[in-house]
Amino acid sequence: LNNLAAGMESIKVVHPDYTPSTIDNIEVKESKTTKDIKAVLHKGGTAEGYVYDPAGQPQPDITLIFQNSPGYGIVGEKTEQIAIATTDATGHYRVDNLPEQICYVRKQQTEGNSQGVVRRAFVPAQGKVSRYDFGGQPVIKGTAVWDGQPLANCSLFLMTPETPYSSVFQCNIKTGLAGEFAFGGVPKGKWTICRLDTENNNNPLRMATINAAGQDMDIGVIPNNLLALSVSIEYEQSGSNWDVTDVYLQHENIFCGPPVVILERPTSNNEPFIARNILPGKYRLVVNRGYVTQQRTIDITEGNANITAQIPKGTAGIQGHLTCKADDWQVLWKESKEVVCYIRPDANGNYEFNNLPAGKYHLSVDMFTNSETLFEFELAEGEQKVLDIDAANMRKSKNGILLAIVLDEYGIPITGADVRLENNKGTIEPVIDSTPGFYFTAEPGTYTLQVKLDGYKETSQSVTVKKWDIQTMKRPPDPVFVRLEK
Repeated sequence: LNNLAAGMESIKVVHPDYTPSTIDNIEVKESKTTKDIKAVLHKGGTAEGYVYDPAGQPQPDITLIFQNSPGYGIVGEKTEQIAIATTDATGHYRVDNLPEQICYVRKQQTEGNSQGVVRRAFVPAQGKVSRYDFGGQPVIKGTAVWDGQPLANCSLFLMTPETPYSSVFQCNIKTGLAGEFAFGGVPKGKWTICRLDTENNNNPLRMATINAAGQDMDIGVIPNNLLALSVSIEYEQSGSNWDVTDVYLQHENIFCGPPVVILERPTSNNEPFIARNILPGKYRLVVNRGYVTQQRTIDITEGNANITAQIPKGTAGIQGHLTCKADDWQVLWKESKEVVCYIRPDANGNYEFNNLPAGKYHLSVDMFTNSETLFEFELAEGEQKVLDIDAANMRKSKNGILLAIVLDEYGIPITGADVRLENNKGTIEPVIDSTPGFYFTAEPGTYTLQVKLDGYKETSQSVTVKKWDIQTMKRPPDPVFVRLEK
């Protein structure tokens, strides 16, 4: 391949009898020839199964699209189609030569087939035939009631707890006249049942969280324990105004994920932000003013649903010029991590933050506040610091990134495992624990990945943390899969 511009490139190899192979992060140097690029092709695995409607009947002529990513159009997501299949008269499908990677499979949406299981994800095993049904058994059933009345003909969704963009599994159904419902083909794991909140811009309203055990379950009447949350804003400095734009809850284990619940803004500054119909549990409470947030973990229980968000004294400020791509992650965070500033420059590359509390701040060039600090500084009371950020001359991160995805014996991603990295320097906890896996940042090198989960054998395997420079590499290294055994 001649006449390439200097930079990072990828090469994809496609063969009709093998799985596609992509070699990423190939460095092309000016006036140099990059050699010894090797692509290894594999036969891959086979996925087959049946597609059922919500009543448990096989569905013919249903098109399933296999992709390398969920395909929600998230920033940085590059979706490619891996395969496509259509069910026969018995509702059966089969796809050969699938790569040993996460295959995100969605049902092609047409009139009349948006019910039942519409999304699944799994990792086919090399050289094996694995069965993945859409719907069928096991069945999670119950009754939906609201304000003492059955929720008749109501759309319900079963999905992952941490985000409305459920890529691993999603099942859509409608309740019966008495509010009865049944979700078919639910895998093992933790799932949330939602309905659209017609009084809140049709945002998902979480009605129940369940732990599916891979067998039929009757969960009874839902919801049965929703709470009202009140968040009062208090300022440590009298007369200070943080110009709070919104207050919301995130999933506890996701640092920069989408809101789970957005609280209602009060009509006056002296009144609290309110959210109704909240499931008990741990959340990340985020108080937001533009690109500056204050956040902390809270535990919402029946006796702890009135929360006070203390806004620290803020007399300092930072401003400067950013010389790097605008779509890079540039994050300033206070050492205690309760204050996080997302640097988003204007058209001229300038940025500014005011009313910040004094203390030590860190700069990182990715979304993880647990990752390596690229620069740190002290901000004194009343100080207005000028901080120009030149990404080209800033020392690069020495850390790498690892995504570990835990699979059950069938190749289906599962949650709830205890996962950690170990080497002779100690133990490293994941910075994010969410579907589909566990994210670690650590120095590049060889580690032992330890995985524990009730009902499965404890397992460990050697893994390599690879360097990843978010500014130059097109995507992070491929994930590591851990297949558990009973």
